[in-house]
Amino acid sequence: MVVKRVVFVLLLAGCGLEPLSREQIFGLPSVLPKVRLTGTASDVSTGAPLAGVTINVASASIASDADGTFALDDLAVGEFDGTAVKQGYERKDFRVSLVEGTNRLVVELTPLRCQACARLAGSVTDAQTGAPLQGVTVNVGVASVVSNERGGFTFEGLSTGDVDGSAVFARYERKTFRLSINPGANRIDLQLTPLPCGGCPATLWCEPVSMTCQQRARVSLNVVDDCTGAALTARVAIQGRATCTKEGRGFAELIDLTPGGPQTLAVGKTNYQAANLMVTLTPGFNALPSIRLTPVGGCAVTPVDVPCTCTTPDCQ
Repeated sequence: MVVKRVVFVLLLAGCGLEPLSREQIFGLPSVLPKVRLTGTASDVSTGAPLAGVTINVASASIASDADGTFALDDLAVGEFDGTAVKQGYERKDFRVSLVEGTNRLVVELTPLRCQACARLAGSVTDAQTGAPLQGVTVNVGVASVVSNERGGFTFEGLSTGDVDGSAVFARYERKTFRLSINPGANRIDLQLTPLPCGGCPATLWCEPVSMTCQQRARVSLNVVDDCTGAALTARVAIQGRATCTKEGRGFAELIDLTPGGPQTLAVGKTNYQAANLMVTLTPGFNALPSIRLTPVGGCAVTPVDVPCTCTTPDCQ
């Protein structure tokens, strides 16, 4: 039937008649109706507006604002199933009939009241000063909240049983804990320890006397044959970090080191006697004198050159 109607349109066009539009052929409206859904979400017991209620209608979703209001635009006309979900409240299922224009929906949620549900309250403070910490992310199981200006936090509708948790805040050590959630009210108070120097970026280190973030150290050196003066490809290690000198140049550099000392810098190469050098590193660039390695057996021996490889996790 569709094919016949299209052919008919083509014939009309050939006769000099104006062809039918796509909307006339297929029965489609020229302009889709504008459908909007607005509403409020509130606590059925107190009537208080609820923020953060997730409203789902068809394939659209939005969270209610601080005053409990919400609005969904560009919806379709018709009847749709929907849900309203918020932690600590019973899930609300509804069916809404949408018409062209603005539609109104009032959602009232019932707080969870069951023997298996629990409430957890607590506070987060600085372990050194006791001051409350605002903005700490507290995680309990899969639930998460942020502490308020008084350092307090509350979880509603938790499941009972043992659960792992954590508290995370910038410039403080991450706090992990495990607790048993019982039906009804539960409480936990957390103390977070400030990071040394407030937590230095990876490129800086915390100087323990002044407790300030300072520049890290880098060290460079050359490794040569003590008998011939030729550059050697050798392994250089310090502070658990290692590298190989450049082939043909004997040059090596290690970065992101912690200043201070004395500390041991080790240099080794197959068929050569190892060398250990005690160094004290200063923040920034440190240039060391050339390290001279002696062949095993002395200068009368010409050692077989074994290339240096550095593939362990400590390699730079």
